[in-house]
Amino acid sequence: MPLMAVEPLDSLFIFASPFEDESLVPDETADNVLIVEEGRISGLDTTQANTVIFKPGVYYATATDYLNLSATVDWLYFAPGAYVKGAVEYHTTSALIKATGHGVLSGEQYVYQADPTDGFQNHNTTWVVNGPTLNSPPFNSMDWYGDMASLSVLCTDYKQVGGFFGQTDGMEAYPGSVYKDVFYHSNDDTIKVYYSDVTISNVLVQKASTAPVIQFGWASRNISNIQVDNVNIIHSRWNSNGSNPGLIGSNNVYDPSSTSTSAMNSSTADTYSTAQDITFSNIRAEGISGPLMRIYALENLSNITISNVWIEEFGSCDSYENLGISESFMPMMTDDSGNNVTVAGFVISNLMVGDEKVTLDTASTVGQLYWDAAFDVTIE
Repeated sequence: MPLMAVEPLDSLFIFASPFEDESLVPDETADNVLIVEEGRISGLDTTQANTVIFKPGVYYATATDYLNLSATVDWLYFAPGAYVKGAVEYHTTSALIKATGHGVLSGEQYVYQADPTDGFQNHNTTWVVNGPTLNSPPFNSMDWYGDMASLSVLCTDYKQVGGFFGQTDGMEAYPGSVYKDVFYHSNDDTIKVYYSDVTISNVLVQKASTAPVIQFGWASRNISNIQVDNVNIIHSRWNSNGSNPGLIGSNNVYDPSSTSTSAMNSSTADTYSTAQDITFSNIRAEGISGPLMRIYALENLSNITISNVWIEEFGSCDSYENLGISESFMPMMTDDSGNNVTVAGFVISNLMVGDEKVTLDTASTVGQLYWDAAFDVTIE
């Protein structure tokens, strides 16, 4: 029987990646290449090389060190069989940055939230990620700082495992990013869509107890042209409403200096901003699941489509403790002057719970869907 709030023990994942693209495998005989010696990692902050290669073997920083790359390095290659214990910080201004290979980058040596304090900036940059496995992140799996409008990510065949700590997010999709063929074991916001012109497809998720699978909240945004397709949640362990347990979520404003982080504060929206032309499609949630959505609309919503979703069962099903997490809701939100947000063209199409299709008549029973009566919501 499916279980809720329990992490599988003694589980084995086998990732069958396609053979490496030759264009993403560096020539180790080239003059601009550094081949790292196995064991303790050193010298990456002073190298003049453009490409750093980890061949098969075990490499490590320490719990108080990391791969602090010199400004010349714009390509990290983790060969199949390479196991690198550490974290990476780029300082390059290159327009193309890469992290490729079928090796493993592991954060297992770090304590929770171990994070260097100095940020870094890049301009008009594309980061190419192809093939690596990231193990045991101590915090977010990736963060970039600076002009986010100039950064995009092209990510394929990325695997994230060992996301047991809270705040082990999935990677962020900056403007123009494309993500495809990704596995996430995460314990926070997993598929983050905070920017426009983003395409994400073929994502497999093992979800721990913090935050929704797909997140587009935390702040008011002007975003558009976002497509998230073919998401399979193979296990989830939400156990309460303490953190948004929705498959799709827009969390309320995060401001640690005020009380506006409370889900009960309904006056945190920006009615001059709009999230529009967004599609979430072909989503499967195996076992006991949280609700379809928990959306605090921090901006106007226009032309949002959720289609072809299958939820095996909710956490309030017979013979299980009623966890109270199955209700979807989208309440009215206002700005600080009391002006309402608008929701127009919000469509939920072909939502199945078990073997029952949700209709307008069964939206509040089978689908457990609730939204403000002023919103333009269609169930079909």
